[in-house]
Amino acid sequence: MIIKRAVSLACREDYRRADWVTASKLKHRESTICQRRFWEHQIRDENDFAHHVDYIHFNPVKHGHVQRAVDWPHSTFHRYGKCGAEV
Repeated sequence: MIIKRAVSLACREDYRRADWVTASKLKHRESTICQRRFWEHQIRDENDFAHHVDYIHFNPVKHGHVQRAVDWPHSTFHRYGKCGAEV
């Protein structure tokens, strides 16, 4: 929660616009920058890291933005491919 709180505080003036803040967000004292279900996760080991990298790389596919992870131009998938890292 440390990262979420720090970012929310640093950006609160920009993200507290009246047209973005709902009654629910006010009730729960939430900013509009972070999703309600967001949480921080500490990577435990190399397998956990690989699992999260795979999740990030294949998320655009899961949500239908592209058909293959390599087709997402903003992904680190390309860098992993050039370095020969397993994904």
